This record gives sequence, structure tokens and C-alpha cells, in this order.
Amino acid sequence: MTFKVRLTRVAGTDLDRLLDFLVEWELAHYGDNPDLPEQAMSALRAGSARLKS
Repeated sequence: MTFKVRLTRVAGTDLDRLLDFLVEWELAHYGDNPDLPEQAMSALRAGSARLKS
């Protein structure tokens, strides 16, 4: 089973803001592990790309 997701411009903007928030949160809570935020961002970008394709 497959689904197609269409995002409005507002939803895309909201996702971008969510990504920014998550980066800030990760840095604030796990700042002692500099690789963790980048790993999280990579996972979020991959998921976002799947939604956009």
C-alpha cells in the first residue's frame, strides 16, 4: 500500500520551523555530544524528503 502526501506551503514552513526547534532543543539538552544534532537532522531531512517526493 502506498500513500501520496501533498504539503501546502504553510505545512512546509511549519516543518522547517519544527526542524529548527528540534536542532535548538537537541543542542540545549545534548550539547555534550556534538554529533547527535547532526544525526537527528539527517534523519529528519530524510523523512521530510520522503514526504516531499
